[in-house]
Amino acid sequence: MLFSEKILFYTMLVMIVSALINVYSIYITQKHNKKMVLPIVNIHPFDYVNCIKINLLNEGVGSLIITNIEVINPNNKIEPNLFEHCPILPQNLKYSNYLLRNKDIILYQGKSIEMLDIHFNLTEDFHKMYRDELRIILSDLIIKIEYTDVYKTKFKPYIKNLNLYKRDNN
Repeated sequence: MLFSEKILFYTMLVMIVSALINVYSIYITQKHNKKMVLPIVNIHPFDYVNCIKINLLNEGVGSLIITNIEVINPNNKIEPNLFEHCPILPQNLKYSNYLLRNKDIILYQGKSIEMLDIHFNLTEDFHKMYRDELRIILSDLIIKIEYTDVYKTKFKPYIKNLNLYKRDNN
């Protein structure tokens, strides 16, 4: 083998090895980027004397894309939101906020959305009665959230039992 043929051979070998390293580097970078934009779904139930609130949060660093929300009662009845399970409001009592959508909800990093928010006037007895009835109903519900990230990676469904609202003493 001539000297010029050896140089050509080694040049081609270096080019092929460089190309393989470059392809592997791109693969590792994409894999790293997917891990760095990981959404973390969480539900925060709040139970105050004068307020019941349930927030849906994205505590991760990437966008959270909710593909489906199911709210399941003890009889396995599935509804698309909490509102459908709530008892009818008495007169002069209103929700501050509630979420009816159960698909195609995007939550950016650190953002939240209220699934249910209702405030009570404790000077009114029917407000207290409704609050207690709502706590009993909510305590038996389970929320299931199916979601993806911006890369359309499906995650294990997030399931939250609302048993926080169970209480022996109101």
